[in-house]
Amino acid sequence: MKFLKSLKHKFSRVFLSVIGIKRLNKIIRTLEVIKITANYGNSNTKLNNLFQDRIVYSGPFKGMVYPEFISHGSALYSKLIGCYESELQVSIENLMKNKYDTIIDIGCAEGYYAVGMAIRQPQAKIYAIDVNQNALNSCLKMAKCNNVDDRMNLVTFCDIEILSGMISGRTLIVSDCEGYEFELFTDKSIGNFRSCDLLIELHDNENSNISGTMKQLFNTTHTYEHYYSMSDELKLYVQDSKFGYEIIKSFDSKTQYQAITDLRAICTEWIVCKSNKN
Repeated sequence: MKFLKSLKHKFSRVFLSVIGIKRLNKIIRTLEVIKITANYGNSNTKLNNLFQDRIVYSGPFKGMVYPEFISHGSALYSKLIGCYESELQVSIENLMKNKYDTIIDIGCAEGYYAVGMAIRQPQAKIYAIDVNQNALNSCLKMAKCNNVDDRMNLVTFCDIEILSGMISGRTLIVSDCEGYEFELFTDKSIGNFRSCDLLIELHDNENSNISGTMKQLFNTTHTYEHYYSMSDELKLYVQDSKFGYEIIKSFDSKTQYQAITDLRAICTEWIVCKSNKN
């Protein structure tokens, strides 16, 4: 028994030294998300019947149509009910008051923001960027379904040079790229984004320096505000009237939770940066 215990400890030390603590934490978070997704994904019969037309019920993209019950990398039902990332919706409404020539969505998934903003900004040229080709295929389907595909440019990869080349006129950049923001927005590239407005999801879970670096980086060129995600329990409690949760009141608590959850395993922070030039 003593021998087995010793062997177990040695194996654990070797395992951690090979993969590293950071990578282990990332694996654990991924497993948590898989577990949550398995329980609260997009296969609830009651909610599928409720949203059988797949039309977004409320929020900044109310009326947007999903071509199919598919969301890449995040929750579906909270998008359909209109409360997805509701912490940002006042800022999104304020941003949509501006008339943008170009909107760039880095990490567009199936196109919730890219297509939604294309609908709200009919004059804008849209770049939807994602390394997942299946996500881009879904984004194109949704763009066609909402008649904005003529302005939708699908891109599989961007770096600083490619991203800078997309900027034209007044530009809004939406970024949710799992830590890659640390590579795109740097002290060397900040000059390229001085006239852009930006909404950036920060991924300190990938690199603990990201949030501090981003805030310092944009401090002199932009006015920024930061937001934190709220728990699903709080969202359900405080936002009932805003998003019309009465449509799910007759459902059991598990189904209600599935309808409004964003499937977040950790607290998320965003910064909304408004250019001092605009």
